[in-house]
Amino acid sequence: MPFMQLANAQEVEVVVDGPGDVNRLYLCKGLAQGSTSVNVQPGQGDTVTDTWQFHIGPQLDANKFRRAIAIMSFAGLQEQDPGAAWISYYLQMFGADFDDDNGKVKVSVTNSLSMSNSTPTAWASSAITQLAYDITILAAV
Repeated sequence: MPFMQLANAQEVEVVVDGPGDVNRLYLCKGLAQGSTSVNVQPGQGDTVTDTWQFHIGPQLDANKFRRAIAIMSFAGLQEQDPGAAWISYYLQMFGADFDDDNGKVKVSVTNSLSMSNSTPTAWASSAITQLAYDITILAAV
């Protein structure tokens, strides 16, 4: 699995009144560090797709969790190319939902990296090294 660790993880708990029986709003932000990379030989192209998964937020019982919303963005990209390569970075799918086994919200993000190297003599490489996450959790505690 390419995910390694969370960095600068921050969490704020806010007391709210609704919707419904919801009385807690958790705001979780930080960086997920990992590695999705591609190395392309001269005159070739390649695409790599990886799914990073990690747990965030407070420890909750399943009956207290109501909903989670995820926002993701690229925060760390690397490239080394001889000048004649094109690169595309994609966040294909992401989401956050409660993990009954862990008691926390499980974030899943599928990212993809495509590279084409049109130089005749030099290798090219690129990597996704960090994703920024912003997760909102609603709970009734």
